[in-house]
Amino acid sequence: QQFTGINAVMFYSGQLFTPKDDSEGGLTAVQASNIINWSNFVATFGGVILLNYFGRRTLMIGSQIFCCIGMFGMFIFQELAYQQAMLMVLTVAFIFGFEFGPGPIVWLYLSEICNNQ
Repeated sequence: QQFTGINAVMFYSGQLFTPKDDSEGGLTAVQASNIINWSNFVATFGGVILLNYFGRRTLMIGSQIFCCIGMFGMFIFQELAYQQAMLMVLTVAFIFGFEFGPGPIVWLYLSEICNNQ
């Protein structure tokens, strides 16, 4: 889970959406953090529901692809062409991808592998 980058997104969410210059409006750090945290909360329930309909392997592979697209898009719209709206959409998409796959499924695998039997 550490290698997906979710900790960096959650910890630096306030700074991630701060415009590079003061001329641009946009979200404040508190507003951006609230959107990120609420999307994480909502996506957790979606991951639990989707786990019942799709298999673990399918959900894990699909969500990892979703995470990669979201992270690559976040790089594009943060470093190359700053656009706060697209950055927010891709960050929320990354969080949803994480909470649908690597977030809960890894813990299920660990509980099955490391049992006391």
